[in-house]
Amino acid sequence: MRKFNKTIAKILAIVMLTIQITSAINIFTDATNVNVFAENNTNEKSKPNKKTPDLETEKYKEKTDIIIKYKKESKNFKIDDNIKNKLKLKKFKIKKNYKNQRIDIIEIDKNDNINNVIEELKKDPNIEYVQPNYPLMILSSPNDDKFISQWALSNTGQEVRGKIGRSSVDINSVNAWDLSTGENVVIGVLDSGIDVNHSELKENIYINQKEIPSNGIDDDGNGYIDDINGWNFADDVSTVYTSPEEDVHGTYIAGIIAAGANGEGIVGVAPKSKIMPLKFISGTKGYTSDAIEAIEYAKNMGVKIINASFGGTDNNIALKEAMANSGILFVCSAGNRGGDSNEFPVYPASFDIPNIISVGSIDCMGILAAFSNRGNSVDVVAPGTNILSTIPEQGYDYYSGTSLSAAFVSGIAGLIQSYLPQSSITEIKNRITNNVVKCEALRNIIGSKGRVDAFAALTNSPQETIDTYNGLGAGDDILAVIGEGSQDTWYTTDEKARNVERFHYGEGGVNPSSGNYSVTCTDMSIPAPGFQVNISRTYNSRDEKVTVLGRGWTFGFEGKSSDGSYTVYINLPDGSTHVFNKNGDKYVPEGTRASYIRNADKSGILTTKDQYKYGFDTNGYMVWMEDKNGNRVTINYINGKIDNIIDTVGRIYKLEYYTTNGLLKSVTDPELRQVVYEYNDKNLLVKVIDPNSQTLQYEYDSAKYLTKLIDGNEHSFQILEYNHNMGESQNKICKTIDAAGETWSYTYDVTNRKTTISNSQNKQWTYEFDAAMYTTRIQDPEGRFEVTNYWFNSNNSYFGDIKSKIDRNGNLTLYDVDNSGNIIGITNPDQITDPNKGKKQLFYDEKNNLIKEINEIGHKTFYIYDSETKSLLLKKVQPLNGIDEYDDNSSDLAFKDKFVITAYEYYTKSEASQLFNCNAAGLLKK
Repeated sequence: MRKFNKTIAKILAIVMLTIQITSAINIFTDATNVNVFAENNTNEKSKPNKKTPDLETEKYKEKTDIIIKYKKESKNFKIDDNIKNKLKLKKFKIKKNYKNQRIDIIEIDKNDNINNVIEELKKDPNIEYVQPNYPLMILSSPNDDKFISQWALSNTGQEVRGKIGRSSVDINSVNAWDLSTGENVVIGVLDSGIDVNHSELKENIYINQKEIPSNGIDDDGNGYIDDINGWNFADDVSTVYTSPEEDVHGTYIAGIIAAGANGEGIVGVAPKSKIMPLKFISGTKGYTSDAIEAIEYAKNMGVKIINASFGGTDNNIALKEAMANSGILFVCSAGNRGGDSNEFPVYPASFDIPNIISVGSIDCMGILAAFSNRGNSVDVVAPGTNILSTIPEQGYDYYSGTSLSAAFVSGIAGLIQSYLPQSSITEIKNRITNNVVKCEALRNIIGSKGRVDAFAALTNSPQETIDTYNGLGAGDDILAVIGEGSQDTWYTTDEKARNVERFHYGEGGVNPSSGNYSVTCTDMSIPAPGFQVNISRTYNSRDEKVTVLGRGWTFGFEGKSSDGSYTVYINLPDGSTHVFNKNGDKYVPEGTRASYIRNADKSGILTTKDQYKYGFDTNGYMVWMEDKNGNRVTINYINGKIDNIIDTVGRIYKLEYYTTNGLLKSVTDPELRQVVYEYNDKNLLVKVIDPNSQTLQYEYDSAKYLTKLIDGNEHSFQILEYNHNMGESQNKICKTIDAAGETWSYTYDVTNRKTTISNSQNKQWTYEFDAAMYTTRIQDPEGRFEVTNYWFNSNNSYFGDIKSKIDRNGNLTLYDVDNSGNIIGITNPDQITDPNKGKKQLFYDEKNNLIKEINEIGHKTFYIYDSETKSLLLKKVQPLNGIDEYDDNSSDLAFKDKFVITAYEYYTKSEASQLFNCNAAGLLKK
């Protein structure tokens, strides 16, 4: 098929409106529950333990039960009793009545002709529609043990990935499935490609019945050869799936809309609908011309609904006209700019045409996600955080973003089209927007003031009561770029860059590459043998997570593992993120020297290069921290929050929370000393009072970024200013004033990875850095340079290991590094120029302990560790002549007289218990 001329096509600033927050889970199994028409009204939909109908009694429902819906304006909600006699029916009675929905269930005999009865009932002017009571196998109340992870479909207040939701904050799909599952409907997915062989999708992918596969002929004469499953407009080929990397977004959207009810994995909103792949995005970019061609194709193939989870900030007239003239309903993601769509529009969602539904995102508490666009031009909201769906190659994953919210609404539109096949796209849109659950939390920020309700849309019966909740959200609304009016609104490779940025969180001060400001504060320190307990917290200005200390702060014992089938994200107490990718039965680190082991019960252990360990339970909570000697601090949780901390001595530190906002109120140590935390009305930490009544106070700007640190004498010892304007420097530090009154200004050149820092005396330092945000070059005010190069290991992985360094005087130092990141050789400048001088060599054991070093003149030093844990340094050994090898197993006393031996002795655990009342290991004797 001839493609439009791309040279005249305007590039859409496109990418998917999603963000990965963590990875895949195992396939769902055993969804075998049978249910039919709802026994309760919409307000009772989440009632547990619904009785399963007896199969022998219910097996003929599709032949004996008829659903009647009366028109809203009708005054006669009663059927004609003469029908029984007229059609000579053996049975004709009202079996059930749903007054709020104006619905009757009529029962006839199994030998009566149901089609004749339906045709007769359709003649009644008071009846809106009539249909058989179709059986809906497995879908009404799936008992698959992983269906609980799909909170967007059925929210009972369950915990999903560490976030506890609020009951009934979902799209009310379970009740909706009693009316429709999307039969005979094709929904277009205008996106990247789709893995049509995914087990959840392959039965629900559109098939062009008029086309013969792989015969190289345009059988249906529509201008596209072998368009069996739609078309790839980006590459102008019939294959709609290219690769896992390129087509993850389209596959993900397709799963939300139409994952099949196949007894495994997840269930889509419209699990019997068909998905038509309309691939016009290749990777993260698509062209207007391809999108227009895809829309025309869908129109000619009879599609009435298209999911459009893409966008740009340009008011694209060509795309607008193509959509307006298509006769198709477009369900569009409102955008992830975090601002009012009237001020920060995202297109196509912001096109002023009637055949668009603009969809924003809420979390599992029903609160608008921080990243979501808002305003009266956003029609509705739907779930958009922590959403589980399909990814290529039989995988599943969790993402967040308005892309996902749009997919839920597309699924609902499919249910309506299937349920009311003669409905127009305007009627479908009105059904969705006019039947939302009104929410106090959305009253002034969303056009419809509510979240979508699939059952209410099908029955045209909005919930009469208002959801009055207007409290805290779940705190899982994290995207790659956050902030009102953010220019970068899409999920692209920027998310990987943001993961790199998060890896550097906790590094004090202003990071010149990311513009993040970080500071760690210790509020109370309690000496404990083997593992000192520091009640601390770390702030990262660009960290949007809302924790128990509010936005930006991470509590010193707060950690989380978000793991699945393919990728694991570990958040540590300093706010940093470590990423691991599964390879076989192992997890390969991405940019970190730490290691991760996932146990059979889905708990896990992260071990740092220096052998400190962090343990995570099956829910992903960090439940213990352990030093290299095995001394452990235990962290206990209640309802997803830390309740207490137990140190190596067994002492308990108790945490208390405010009942009004759920934030941390205080930490009390065993001696009843207490740290108290106070917050403002925006739930931002504004004051900390330590056990000595000393205070630290904090101020923030309107975007909730920390701007002042104030000591107990009311002195601002650190002042921060950010650039919140759109562009590459958005939400980065632009100016600081330190305790001495010195002003520092920051100018970012993201394209060239360069940052210029100026002080009050107009002196400038220029920092250059690489893609992993490691500094590669520093130019000082005198124009002199420091240059750093880094190693790539044998797998082409990158960990920031220094390969060479040139100081500001031009002196070059070389570094050799092993595969664990240990420096095994150092060549100083004079050694490079003098061949008679050797380089310093260092040797390590499997625990990364330094066991031997040879200095520049060949003199050796040996380090001996205990044989059991290899964590205790027992001896430091130096030959008297500098070169002899040492053998610790030798019993020859004369041999050992050749060495200077410094010995170290430690208390045993029993000695520590007796002397210090603790069970700590590794305590050095004085």
